[in-house]
Amino acid sequence: MRLFSFISAFASICLLISSCSADVPYSGQYIDLGSVLLSGTVTDNAGNPIEHLKVTLDWNSGSYQDIKYTSSTGRFDANLKDSDNSDIITVSIVIEDIDGEDNGGLFSTHTERVTLIKNEITEPVLKLSYRLNRATASENSPRS
Repeated sequence: MRLFSFISAFASICLLISSCSADVPYSGQYIDLGSVLLSGTVTDNAGNPIEHLKVTLDWNSGSYQDIKYTSSTGRFDANLKDSDNSDIITVSIVIEDIDGEDNGGLFSTHTERVTLIKNEITEPVLKLSYRLNRATASENSPRS
């Protein structure tokens, strides 16, 4: 009877452990999504960092919006936002020059949509890199 109780208890513990690990990413490393950093660097075509660009991050189709500005090294950072129960996080990123000819000239706006799958996020920092082109004269002219 004691052996049966021991085996039953051992089986219950094994079942509990396997059910608890179901939410852990496949790598075996748990990542708290709120502590994941989305880090981006923006440079010009020559590889020089561009300072003071406005970076708008629109999380999960408007559930949360974050506005950042690039530093003197062209870098911006934002914590990952997870506002719903889906397995996919989407972020629309718009990078725009807001200071005209200052800080290296006038650059074209860049827009991108990034899709992240929650259980595949295994690193605490997700790195993005962008290279912006200079804006053309037609992009600078007022729109009618």
